Order: sequence, then structure tokens, then C-alpha cells
Amino acid sequence: SEALAGSGLLVDDGDGVPRAYLNYLLVYEDYVLIDQGFAQVSRAAEVAVQGRSTQASSSPAQASHQTLMLEVAPEQSGYLYTYLSNESNWDVNVYFDEFTVAQQSYIVQVNDYYPFGLTHEQPLAGQLKNKYLYNGKELTNSLDLNWYDYGARMYDPSIGRWHSIDPLSDQMRRHSPYNYAFDNPIRFIDPDGMMPGDGVFGDFISNLTRKARNYVAKKTREAVVKTGRAIKESIQEEANNLNVSFF
Repeated sequence: SEALAGSGLLVDDGDGVPRAYLNYLLVYEDYVLIDQGFAQVSRAAEVAVQGRSTQASSSPAQASHQTLMLEVAPEQSGYLYTYLSNESNWDVNVYFDEFTVAQQSYIVQVNDYYPFGLTHEQPLAGQLKNKYLYNGKELTNSLDLNWYDYGARMYDPSIGRWHSIDPLSDQMRRHSPYNYAFDNPIRFIDPDGMMPGDGVFGDFISNLTRKARNYVAKKTREAVVKTGRAIKESIQEEANNLNVSFF
């Protein structure tokens, strides 16, 4: 929650309570208003003015203060705007000081998964709502399906399978087109639903494969050039030794 506190010091030359407030606005990340509220200064912050009160000093050092506090409990990500205002319709001065915003930390996310993505513990109470869970993918719970959206297709963690054929299944014919991560989610990952990749040695294998491919391409070019030169030299030699006869 957010705790907003400020001390209000009231110098009142009228009969009523000034319309002075500690205010807040809570909005979504796209600036849609979620909640708003305020706390108003009361006579608890009134300064004793000489000639009008038995308390004989109007010195701020001897004045009483009132602490205004609001607690805000956001349920999702957004922005909190706070401000102080004096909306009185008569000439009255209200002084605020020691304005602070104190934040109580939330547990952002705690989830425990089986290897294929099914959760086996209930989320802790007080967590903010977050649909981006297993592998950072969005959980779609429309119609209680509880599938993960990987972009290319939807994944069902309860059975560890996709609900559509792998777009690149022709390149992996020894595996089912519905399998997830070659049935080994500890070793392999599938970042977008197109094709599994090595999550443990992926970078190492990719770099090694690239170097091997470059090496083979280089040696192949050298062999082709060398062979071409040899053929050219052989043709020139045969041409020099060729005896032409005319009849």
C-alpha cells in the first residue's frame, strides 16, 4: 500500500474549516483513472490567534499540527499522483510540511511449476495480478482454458502439448508435430512456438555450428579454386603438347 502523510498548520481568520486537502489519483499504465481520494484539514490544526483564543500564541513553533494520512492499495500496475490543495473560498492560509509518500513492498510474483508449466502451488495472497507467467508467456484463461500464448500457437501446460501442428514440423519428422520442447522442457525451450531450441547449450552449439559451417565453406572454396587452377594448368599443358597435322 501507499501511505501519504503531511502536517497541516491552519491559520484561520474565518469561522469555518478551510477546504484544504491531501489528494491522490491512481491510474492504470494507460492513464485510465482507477481510484481517487482525499483527506481534509480540520480544526485540529488550528493556530491560536491572540485576542480570539485562550491559547495566546500564533507562533508556528507553538502551534498544534494535524497529521493527514491516506492509505492506497493498488491491485495492478499504474501510477499514483499526489498533491496538496487549498480550495477555500475565503482568505485563509494553510501550511503543509513534511509531505512524504511511503511504499510498502509487494511480492511481485511467486509461482512454482512442474517442468511442463503446470503450477502446483497456489499464488501467495497479496500478489499483484500478472498474466505473464511460465517462460514469460501470457496465460489466457478465457473459458477456463488456461493456455499460454506463444505467438505462433497456444500451449496447454496440463498435457504438455500444443493444440496445433508445429509450423516447422517438416524439419523435425522424428517428433510429433504437437510435442513441446522435444518432450524435454528441462533441456530445450520453444521461445515462440515455431521450433524448439537448446536452452542449456543453445549459444554454445549455435556458435560451434556457425564456426563449423564457416570452416567448411572456406575449405570448400579453397578446394574449388585449387581444383580449377589444376584443371586450367592441365588444359594449358595439353594444348602446348598438342601436335596439329594437316592433310
